[in-house]
Amino acid sequence: MASIIGVNEIQHTNGTSAATIGSDGFFSGTMTSGGRQSLASSNGYTWTGIPSTAKRIIIVYRLYFTQASDANKTTIMRVGNGSIVSSGYETASSYIDSNSADGAQADTTGFHSYYWNNGDQNQFGKYELTNLDGNNWVVNGQAAFTEVAGASTAGVITHSGFISLTSALDRVQLKIKDGTTTYNANSEASLWYIG
Repeated sequence: MASIIGVNEIQHTNGTSAATIGSDGFFSGTMTSGGRQSLASSNGYTWTGIPSTAKRIIIVYRLYFTQASDANKTTIMRVGNGSIVSSGYETASSYIDSNSADGAQADTTGFHSYYWNNGDQNQFGKYELTNLDGNNWVVNGQAAFTEVAGASTAGVITHSGFISLTSALDRVQLKIKDGTTTYNANSEASLWYIG
C-alpha cells in the first residue's frame, strides 16, 4: 500500500511559499518569471541568469515594428551558454496570410519568425523551449500578425527547431535579426521558466 503525505503547501526553508497543491490535484507556484521587458526603441533584449535546472522556457511577446521585405528584418530568438550562440540551429518557420499567400523557410542562425513585408507590422505570440536531454533543446511556437500600413493583411506563423549547446543554457535573446532595426512603442516581451 502506497504512503500518502497530506500537505497543501510546500515552503522554502525561509518561510516563503514555493508551491501549492490545490484540492483538484493541480500544482501551482512552479513557474518563475524572468521579467517583463519593454522593447520599444530597442533592437531586442537578452535575459540572463536562467538556472541550469530550467527545463521549459517560454517567451510571450507583443511586437510593433516597421519591416522591409528582407529576411534580416524578422524577429529571431537565440539562446546561449555564457554568450549568445548564433549558429548551429536546425529551425524552420512558415506562414499563411489572408491573401492566401504562404511560405516556409529554414534558418541556422536562430529560431526565426518567418514573415516579412514592407510596412508596419503587429505581431504577437510565443516561443516555447523544452529540454530534450542534457543541453539539447527543442522549440515550438506560434504567432499572429497584421499589417497596419499599406494593404491590410493578417496571418499566422509557426516555428519549430532544435539546438544542441556545449553546456547548460543560461540566457535567451529576442531581437530583430539585422541587429539595427528597432521595435516601435508598446512592444514588450516576458520570459518564464519552469524547473
